[in-house]
Amino acid sequence: MSSVLFRVLAATILLLAAARADANELAGTWVSQYVAIQFNADGTFAWQDPNQALAGQYQVSEGQLQMATGGYTIHYAVALQGNMLQLTDPQGASMVFQRYGASPGATDNYGQAAARPQGTQTQQATRGGTGLSASPGTDAYFMQFMQSFPQMHPDQLVTAFSQLSQSQRQMVAVFPAVENRIHLQMCQGSYANQIVYNNMNCQQLMAQYQESWQMGFNPDEYPEQQRQTLLIHLQCQAGQIDAGSCAAYGAATQSYAQGSAQTSQTIIDNMAPQCTHYYEQGTNAYLGCW
Repeated sequence: MSSVLFRVLAATILLLAAARADANELAGTWVSQYVAIQFNADGTFAWQDPNQALAGQYQVSEGQLQMATGGYTIHYAVALQGNMLQLTDPQGASMVFQRYGASPGATDNYGQAAARPQGTQTQQATRGGTGLSASPGTDAYFMQFMQSFPQMHPDQLVTAFSQLSQSQRQMVAVFPAVENRIHLQMCQGSYANQIVYNNMNCQQLMAQYQESWQMGFNPDEYPEQQRQTLLIHLQCQAGQIDAGSCAAYGAATQSYAQGSAQTSQTIIDNMAPQCTHYYEQGTNAYLGCW
């Protein structure tokens, strides 16, 4: 935790002296711990965080970013230093992003676990490697990973996940249902006693999964929806889907976001007026009325 805090502070200090960015420099995908933003050269954007998906138009002028979506406009002061981007809202809360694909691969406890396989030599031969042909850390590898991980053996998945780059890990974290499903799947293998996700061990993760079924929810449905959303984004980015289809998908995403925003506003309008509405700084997610 302290190392993460240090990196965030270091990045923030670095960006204090950063140059103002223009629209051309922003073009591309940027990821933070919980948010991914795609800025397109045609002035459109797509925003994804654990609470919402947004799409709309953006423009940059004199160091100020305006993002119009769902009938309202989000304002940020924007600063760029190399592959690091800082967005600061009018209340002074900042988010630091990294350009997607700009960093080398990262190792962590899963990488260490994968270097100490358990079981017999026959099991190791069956479960070893990742089954992915692309080079680790590349966009092609990430694409193959997202396409293939549901069919992987849990021990293969530990190895494959450890070979994602830092920015790819951050992109997965933007889709928490997918990230949760990956860890649940890894819990089915030899490294179950080493897996911890969101401060929960494998036994706790499985209990949470079973509880969802008991409450009448299908915990398998939403992760697959998020996985398909991420795959479409990656395929559009790689040019594997034609520009017209990607534009139509973006328009549908924007329409859905606008409908969700209107529904949320209706709910808010119907609430008792004797309260103050609160929104999360940075993401503008609605927190409640009290």
